[in-house]
Amino acid sequence: MSGNVMISSLNACNPVVTGWLEHIKAADASGLTYNEYAAREELSLSSLSYNKSVLRKRGYLAEEQVTFVPARVQACPDTPALRIQLPSGIWCSS
Repeated sequence: MSGNVMISSLNACNPVVTGWLEHIKAADASGLTYNEYAAREELSLSSLSYNKSVLRKRGYLAEEQVTFVPARVQACPDTPALRIQLPSGIWCSS
């Protein structure tokens, strides 16, 4: 994910845009999940993810390359639900 931040002169006058771009750049470079980075910086994970999405749609961020990773399946007899942990650290369950 690293290297997807494009800081242009278009955002130089907007401290909010610049601030989120710097957080995204730092999160990508940190080696932490977005969940861990957000907790460390006392940010809301949803705000970090939302602003990254908005900045990408507005052209401040390059599109990310989709990478598939292998999944490890483990039986959990006590839990009938399916739980998946995304690389960002977010858990999804059915």
